[in-house]
Amino acid sequence: MLSRAPSTLQAWVRAIQTTDIPVLERTALAVAALHDDEDDVAPREIAEVVLEDPLMTLKVLAHAGELRSRRSQSEFESVTASVLMMGTAEFFRAFGAMPTLEAHLS
Repeated sequence: MLSRAPSTLQAWVRAIQTTDIPVLERTALAVAALHDDEDDVAPREIAEVVLEDPLMTLKVLAHAGELRSRRSQSEFESVTASVLMMGTAEFFRAFGAMPTLEAHLS
């Protein structure tokens, strides 16, 4: 984790790209529950869980940005579009076991 805030935007981007950002415990549990039903879950359902947690939202948009730079130049401005673009299998592969904020703070 960071011991002090980065001073520039590029330093923030590097920090976000290289840090495994923790999420709220309830988010990790909700993602795990959705993963149990992976074949029937819709991107909209995943997005609803993600949007309840600002840290998870950041993780998803950062991951989608990495995929976007590798696959195409189109912009994804929403979490739902990002999850739809990456697909549910990629989402669960990328966001399987996540550190939680509660565990980090304890």
